[in-house]
This record gives sequence, C-alpha cells and structure tokens, in this order.
Amino acid sequence: HVSMNKKIMVLEKSEKGYTAELAAYKAGSKPEDEDTDDLLYRTRKSGTISLDRVRVLVRPKDEWIQMLLEIWRRVRDDLFVDPLTLQNFDWKEALKTAVSTLPRINTRAEFAVVLSDMLGELGVSHTHVSIGDDGRGELDRDHRPGFLGADFSEWNDYLGGYEIQSIVKGDPWSSQNSGSLYRASTDIEVGDVLGSINRVRLTPEKTPGMLLYETEGHEVLLSILKKGSGDLIATRTRALSQELDPRYRDCINKRTEYVHKASEDKVGYLHLSDMERLGFSQFWRSYQTESINQRVLIIDLRGNGGGNISALLLQTLTQRALAMDVPRRGSPLIYPPRSPSSVGMVALVDENTGSDAELAAHAFQKLGIGSVVGQRTWGGLLAVSRSDLLNDGSVLSMPTQNVRLQDDENEDDKLTNSVENRGVIPDVEVKRTPGNMNEVDEQLDAAIREALRLIEEKSSSSSKFFGKAVAAANEYDASSNDTWAFKTFAKFPPTLAEELKEKAKALEKTSNGTVDENEKNTNDAKEMKKKKKKKATGSREEKERS
Repeated sequence: HVSMNKKIMVLEKSEKGYTAELAAYKAGSKPEDEDTDDLLYRTRKSGTISLDRVRVLVRPKDEWIQMLLEIWRRVRDDLFVDPLTLQNFDWKEALKTAVSTLPRINTRAEFAVVLSDMLGELGVSHTHVSIGDDGRGELDRDHRPGFLGADFSEWNDYLGGYEIQSIVKGDPWSSQNSGSLYRASTDIEVGDVLGSINRVRLTPEKTPGMLLYETEGHEVLLSILKKGSGDLIATRTRALSQELDPRYRDCINKRTEYVHKASEDKVGYLHLSDMERLGFSQFWRSYQTESINQRVLIIDLRGNGGGNISALLLQTLTQRALAMDVPRRGSPLIYPPRSPSSVGMVALVDENTGSDAELAAHAFQKLGIGSVVGQRTWGGLLAVSRSDLLNDGSVLSMPTQNVRLQDDENEDDKLTNSVENRGVIPDVEVKRTPGNMNEVDEQLDAAIREALRLIEEKSSSSSKFFGKAVAAANEYDASSNDTWAFKTFAKFPPTLAEELKEKAKALEKTSNGTVDENEKNTNDAKEMKKKKKKKATGSREEKERS
C-alpha cells in the first residue's frame, strides 16, 4: 500500500486471511530482511508496526446489514439471470423479509441461516455464503493432532497396550501420502502392541490419540511389543498432519483388486474424487493400466463435487479404436493409443455426484459412452466463474453462467436445464444400505455386473475384429517354434561383481595348474630314482656272478 502523498509504503503480511504484520518504509527504499517475529525488531527504526496496540470496535449487527445489502446487490447484478424478472418470485420482497429478521438475531450462525433462506428463494444451485469471522479468532490456536496411520484396538490389559489392527500403506514413495508406521525405522506388523509414545506410558485413560496431540510433523518415539518374539523395541517415525490421503489410496487399491478378482480381470476400475487438478491426475494415474487389453472400465464418480475438466476427459473417453497393430512377436497395440474399450464403459454415481461430474454422467448417456449405475445425482448443473469476498472474510458463491443442454433446446419455458434441481437418473438404480456400507458395496457389485453384461451383449463388429486379432497373435506365439536370437552389436561391459568372479576363477585355475605341475615333477623324480636304484642293483649282481 502507498500513502496518498506517495512518500510512505506499507507492506502487509497475512496469515489465514488476516493481517499478521505491517511494516512502513519510505517509498522507493528496499525493506530490510529481518526476522520481524522477534520483538527486538519491532521498533520505529525497523518500520514494523505493532498490531498489539491496535484496537478496532466492531459492531457485528452493523456489519451484517452491510453484508446483507451487498449480497442482495451482487446477486441482482451478476446472477446468470436477472432475479427481478423472475416470475412467481419477488427478489425485493426477499430482501425486506431478511432485513426484518436482523434485529432478532445475535450470532453469526443465525445470520448465516438468514442468508441461506434468502438465497434459497432463488431455487438454483451453487448459491451460498461461507461463514467468515465468527468472533472466536483469538481462540483459534494452532493445536493440531498427529497421526500414525494405523487402527488400534481397545486397551488390552493382558498385553498392556493397544494392539495394532491395521496399518495404512498409501503411496510408499511419498512422505505425505503414506502411513507413519509403514515408514517406521523398524518393521512393525499387525498384531504388535503400542505401549508408549515419547516415553509416556499408555493407559486406558491415555489413548494414542491423546498423546499424539500437537505432534503434527514431529518425530515421535514409540515403544512396540512384538507379537512373535515378545521383544520390546523402540522406533522413531514422523507423525502425519492428516491420514485421509493414504487411507483413500488404500481404499482405492482394495476396490481395484476386488473388481479385477470379481470380473476375472475383464473389468478395470478408477475413482475420480473431483473434476479439478487432483481428479485429472487420478485419471491419468490409473487409466492406461486399468484399460489395458481392452478392459471395460468402471469410472467411479461417487462423492465427486465437480470442477471443470469433464471436457478434457471426454476427449479420451469418446475416442474409438480404428485399427490394431499386430506384430509377429509381442502383444497387439490399439490405434489410436489409449483408446477405450469398444464394448463400452460404466459410470458409477450417487447423490453426492454434482456439477461437472453430473455433466460427465449425462454425457455417458447422451453420447453412448456407456451405462450409468447408482443413485440419482445431486442436481446442480450451473457454472460459477468467480467468488466474492465479503466484509468479515465470508465468501459469496453464485452461478454467473447458465448451462443449456442440447436436448433442452426446445424447452424454452425452463430457466436452466433438465439436470438442474433434478439430477441424472441412472440406467441401473441401486441404493446403498446404510448399515453395511463398510462391508458390502452394492453399487460397485451392480457396476461389475453391468460391465460383464456389456462384454457379453455388445459384441460389435469392431470388438469381433480386435478379438480375432488378439486370438491370432496368441495362437501364433503358441505354435511358433522358432526362436528370436536377439544379439547386440557390442557386448555390455561386465559389472564389478562379474569382474571379481572372473578373477577368482582365473586364480583358482592358475593355482590348480601349478599344483598339477609340481605333482608331475615329483612323480617323475621318484620314477628316475627308482630306475637308477634298479640299475645299480642289477650291476652289482652281474659283477658277483662274474
């Protein structure tokens, strides 16, 4: 910030959306790189302004009036349709009702209810206001627990600790997305017992969660009782700040293995958690491996809140294979590469599938990509291009662009589209039973059955061709007796281990040769000695006779 006379500039440092530090300098000068967290630097000379002395009197009800009027005005000016022209709805009357309620509310939560009621009158999705400053900013201390990435049993009196029931694996190559116990310095197994954390003995009252409080990102010392040997070992590991990501990865890996086993490796599986950067990376992480050998793919969109990448994914999912490269040796290759199965795909949805994920599910049905299995989706297909910041840090979200579907062109009486406030109705509707969600995934089983049905029934000419091409290639590989003797033009240099092995062989051969030569010479000398002795004996006998 620069002063009105352009002589003073103020640098602002923000933390968690709030101003944490201000420093004033002469305009055009270079600020000193000092550690302003030290109170010694907070002087007039350093330019740091002490915010501890700043006192601001805030009247929440005055703020709420200003925010209410600002929200009403922004909706009037920026909503995808002018709310003042809507039939059977009076946007001005909605404001009067909300203003009349303000004198009777006393908390920020109650004000949020008033805003929700007013915006709910619009009857469109993606319209809400997040809660900003609720008056408890000074109480928001940074007390975060650490996690070990494991599930523990109840207190075991006999073993004197908490038995490890499962260990989260996640991505072993990532320090953030893998379990702490899985990365521990000593091998820890299911069935081992956790006895203490940071030399503090665990008890029925002192649980692992209590002793891991405020250990986020720090090393912790664990005492582990091994189940097999009964040895008590100590190991160190770094507590995670959260274990949602590694648990999510284990869940997806478990589902993928289940789908492969249940379908005899005919069906692939991938899950998209959103339609943004994370979902895009998840798609390309699993798509090529799960769609290999023309598997029918199950794309799980359950719990996907949307984003803006459906167009990028549909470019791949709508691509159709045109040919197959069949080499004399090796596996056939689909052309164009990464083309999905010609049989089709299955999209898995539920009531938490929304926004851009609903558009992808709608495309499955309208473009003939495949079947949709699960429950009716959320029903919110509008476009949000920006969010507005309010006075207390709240954020206003509202749809600024309408979405018109191609099938809805003749329905001019509709305000938006056929998916808004209705959702995508699946081809195969399956509801999950709340009591056994962790044991049996009924929707996933239905998706596997639908994928196998597609394999059996939708055998198009292209799929027959690809099947014949693959079968012919496999038959040739099985009947061919010739070997392909692949040789390089130059030998690869030997490794160090190979060099040492050759030297040892040469040394052994040399030593064996020397021993053999010595033995031969010794034997020859003995033979010569025997001959001389025999000759001398014969000479004496002849002399005696003569």
